[in-house]
Amino acid sequence: AHDLLLESQWSGASLKTMVERELDPYRREGGPKILVKGSDVLLPPQCTSILAMTLHELATNAVKYGALSSNTGQLGISWKTARGNRLLLTWEERAANITPVPARRSSGFGMQLIDKGIRHNLGGDTKVEFRPTGLYVELNVPLEPSKESRTKSQKAATEPV
Repeated sequence: AHDLLLESQWSGASLKTMVERELDPYRREGGPKILVKGSDVLLPPQCTSILAMTLHELATNAVKYGALSSNTGQLGISWKTARGNRLLLTWEERAANITPVPARRSSGFGMQLIDKGIRHNLGGDTKVEFRPTGLYVELNVPLEPSKESRTKSQKAATEPV
């Protein structure tokens, strides 16, 4: 995320490039099928790190438990922009031999990180479903943070650790 921001002199980052860079290590001949669909979107700097962290967490989980854990898996990532300058991103895994996800994993650290990052830092919404075919996630993120989420982020940055 920071490399992309530095390349653009901190003006934003390409969502398509960020997704491709995150998934490149998992693309191999005979490996899981990875489909990426969406027009390129320039992410504002305040969204870039959180979305990069989210994509990384989803990819890591897919390697451990889901579609990227077997050569027969399929991962579909798509996005579009919607009215109100919002990004709608969908992550959908399909795998015949997925590792069953214990109930406690649905509220594990990684999913909490995603939810808090999207909801509290960006003012967006998340939908996570552990389907029999694999993980399904929808993110609805404002590309311009609300005044409330900017205030929360600024306050968190100034609070002592």
